[in-house]
Amino acid sequence: MKTKLIFFSSALCLIATSSTVKADETFSRHDANRDSKVTYEELARSKKMEFDKLDRNRDKAVTSEEFAAATEEAGSTEEKAEMDLFATPGLASIDADGSQSASLAEYGAFVKETINQLDTTADNAVSMEEYQAAVTIEVQKAAAAAAPKGSAPKGSAPKPAE
Repeated sequence: MKTKLIFFSSALCLIATSSTVKADETFSRHDANRDSKVTYEELARSKKMEFDKLDRNRDKAVTSEEFAAATEEAGSTEEKAEMDLFATPGLASIDADGSQSASLAEYGAFVKETINQLDTTADNAVSMEEYQAAVTIEVQKAAAAAAPKGSAPKGSAPKPAE
């Protein structure tokens, strides 16, 4: 059990380091003016480009078929979206009206919600620090979900003997 726990802890350190590097790269891609903050306008601009690319028939809506085709062409989105908290989730989570497609307005609402969730200082922007803190939380959640049963996270109190 001790060997598994040591291996798990080592793997977690590698994942956390890799995730932080990917998070920095992702953040930089969206920070258009390089001021170390991603605003609604910056994220909306990149999501508008994504929307235009996905909307293949130019009907101002991205259908599940268009989303799936683009995802398939892009390859493993799990790898690309790893620790990208700005990544567009599955279409169903954006489709607020249940129409089986997402409009540009629904994409805009997703952008607003994303900024609001990550912006802990209420300045209408996500700083690099806020983004990295959120990534750390996501890494910890993923680690907890993947942890061997009965192992306690580092720094937590051991379970009392029964």
